[in-house]
Amino acid sequence: MDYILAIISTLFVLLPIFLGCWSCWQKAEGTLRLFVVFLLFGFAIDGMGWYQYHQNLSHGSIDFLRRFYALVEALFFAWFTLQHIKTKKLFYSKAIFFSLILLWMWLEIFIPHLGNGVEKYAGFQAIYRVLISVLSGWVILSVLEEGKAYAQNSTLWFLFGVFCYSLCTFIMMIFQRIPGLAEELWPMHNVINIICYVLFSIGFLLHPRSKIYLSRI
Repeated sequence: MDYILAIISTLFVLLPIFLGCWSCWQKAEGTLRLFVVFLLFGFAIDGMGWYQYHQNLSHGSIDFLRRFYALVEALFFAWFTLQHIKTKKLFYSKAIFFSLILLWMWLEIFIPHLGNGVEKYAGFQAIYRVLISVLSGWVILSVLEEGKAYAQNSTLWFLFGVFCYSLCTFIMMIFQRIPGLAEELWPMHNVINIICYVLFSIGFLLHPRSKIYLSRI
């Protein structure tokens, strides 16, 4: 059952990818185009992981790619969330946030021998997910306080997905530190992925460009 759920989780990302390409690609803003590229990149990494698993290849190369993807994911989620924070300190918050993540990226990829690699990698994921959860949650509350038709706001659904993924996976990381729970909780990661892909799909469907295409059907 866990194996089937993992396959479903891997393939489910094709839904938001398809909706993003079909409804938004031609005249969508660059942010959504990058979102589609980001999802495609994640799908490619997962595909390589499945190939490595079935071919019994060494974990070295795919582990490097997965770590690199985690760093790209951190940068993308931070950039996407900060795009929607409209304050005078936006420039400084972006500069500080991206500088910290880029510094960690440099240490993680180019100086892997510093310290315990596993602990350093886990620490990076925990910290960035907490920060993204706080940032995306703050933006979501700001949008909700405006009292507009937030259910039709496509950006809000993307932020819901980012918030859900970051917070839920961080909570999972905490419980996975308990002996014996790591393997039992791992299938929940696939469930979280599927939920986030559904939220991203809703965001693409609610995008104004999507409505133009849907009205022609």
